[in-house]
Amino acid sequence: MMNLSVTDSLDVLSQSWEISTALDSVVERRTSSDIYRDVQLSQYNDDAIVHDTFGIKKSGRYSFLVWKKEAGQPEVVLSVTGIVMSAFFGPIVRPTNMKKILQNISIVGFENIAFHEALLATHQVYRLFEQSHPPGAMKPFQFSNIQAEPSFVAQARFLTPAQNNPFSEAEHDIRISQDPRGHLQQLVNSGNFFYTDDNEVEFQEVTEDESGTSIVADLEDPCMIRPGHLVELFVNFRTITTGGLRPIQLFLVKLDRVVIINKIGSRVCLLLFRSIFLITS
Repeated sequence: MMNLSVTDSLDVLSQSWEISTALDSVVERRTSSDIYRDVQLSQYNDDAIVHDTFGIKKSGRYSFLVWKKEAGQPEVVLSVTGIVMSAFFGPIVRPTNMKKILQNISIVGFENIAFHEALLATHQVYRLFEQSHPPGAMKPFQFSNIQAEPSFVAQARFLTPAQNNPFSEAEHDIRISQDPRGHLQQLVNSGNFFYTDDNEVEFQEVTEDESGTSIVADLEDPCMIRPGHLVELFVNFRTITTGGLRPIQLFLVKLDRVVIINKIGSRVCLLLFRSIFLITS
């Protein structure tokens, strides 16, 4: 069975009026909403606003972006909306190096202004972390690209190594859809890894109830997230100390939640796949 190349997917998605209109519509609703505006990453593309709004809280090897003026200084969760180009949330079907493999998702925004402002805001947040560490301690910041298209990437570990674990136990069990053969659970049972709130990503989907009203429901199988889906990502920002004699601070965009808003782009990709298959068969 043939697969669409990234180039094919980018080309068809970037030229789709339906997709760009859907993305612009969602972003407009978010940025004009009194409820959602302040959690839009795009609103923080300003050095002065970032310094006035956020602080850095350190715990062990980690530093966390927090709300400076809120009681208890909770960790910041901000959102960015875009079109999925790649995603991996399992399933884990064979034993592997869980220190390296990550849940991850990459989205693009094409010509959407707020998406590009969110990318620049990410760099502003990076600079705030950089100023909280000794000079030269942070690994240099690099924007991500898919082909020549700027992208936003967020990740989360499947499991947390037992040593130096600052996180709490996860509220729920490991999803069967992500761990159908129990490999992750076996690693947890060994005591070498924990399944923590840092590993637990929330997955949701906008759907309709019997009356046709839009509702947000839990998504049981995140492995079904596909290129072309219009999604809203909710993320945290952190650094972690790595290395030995000369430690380095790695900047992390940690995935907290994924909400599928619609699947129109995946249907467009499917139609392209079928047309290519018919031409080449």
